[in-house]
Order: sequence, then C-alpha cells, then structure tokens
Amino acid sequence: PGFPGLAIATSLAGWMNAAALLYGLIARGWYRPGLLLVKRLTATLFSSLAMGGVLGLMIASPDWVEPWLPAGGLMHVLIFVAIGLLTYLLLAVASGAIRVSDLRRQARS
Repeated sequence: PGFPGLAIATSLAGWMNAAALLYGLIARGWYRPGLLLVKRLTATLFSSLAMGGVLGLMIASPDWVEPWLPAGGLMHVLIFVAIGLLTYLLLAVASGAIRVSDLRRQARS
C-alpha cells in the first residue's frame, strides 16, 4: 500500500524541484520561457498521463494481462515497468516531448 505513495511523492518532489529551479532562473532574468517550453511541457504531461492510463488499465484488467506474463512477482513488476517505460518513450518521441537527437546526444555523453 505504501509504494504507490512513495512513487507519487518522489515524482511530485521532482516536479516541484524543477518548478523551483525554473522560477529562480526566470526571477534572475537568466531564462525567458518561450513557446518551445510550453509545447514540451504539454507533450510531457500528455505522455505521462497516457502512460498512467495504460498502466492503470493493466492493473484494472488483470484477467486480460495475466496470461501474457510469466509466473513470478518480480517478473510481473519488471514487465510492468518496461511497458510503462516503452509507452512513455514512444509517446514522448511521437509528441515531441523528447527529440531523438536529444537521446543520441545523451547516449554519447
């Protein structure tokens, strides 16, 4: 029961940290947000909500999902995480939240 709360708290803390950093940059005049920021934040939010929806459907429909998963609790968790990761990654790239060139640059560094 406590694990979803921990995940939500960690995610919220990350977003609050990012918002505080953005606020500090704007307040000091070091950054001026533009349309690209709004587009990427919107695409990120869409990708996150869609990933949550897919994972929520998997949880709500265990009879549909269970036959496709190998036996074992750890494998269920790993597959669940992998599906969430792939869903988010595909939607983030498709929506423009992440550019493939950004991924390549990160892979090289």
